[in-house]
Amino acid sequence: MDSISNLLNDYQKRHKLGNSLNAAHIVDVANSIANDRYHAVSFRDGRLKVEVPAGPQLYFLKKQEENIIIEINKKFGREIVRDLVLRGV
Repeated sequence: MDSISNLLNDYQKRHKLGNSLNAAHIVDVANSIANDRYHAVSFRDGRLKVEVPAGPQLYFLKKQEENIIIEINKKFGREIVRDLVLRGV
């Protein structure tokens, strides 16, 4: 009899959910360290898209972009996020 873990892994592979689950986890981690500075909405191919209130906060976050990427990657212990895409809302 297969373990639940093996069954879930097989299901994930058959339905190609791996990338979606991984992206959701990265977005969740980014939001957990955001401290209300931004709201991460999606991740794909090394690009994390975040929403920020337009105006001075968007400008301020642009200056912190490199530090935010480093902070998120530090949580994973490797380079996951390469670019931060800021979107004013």
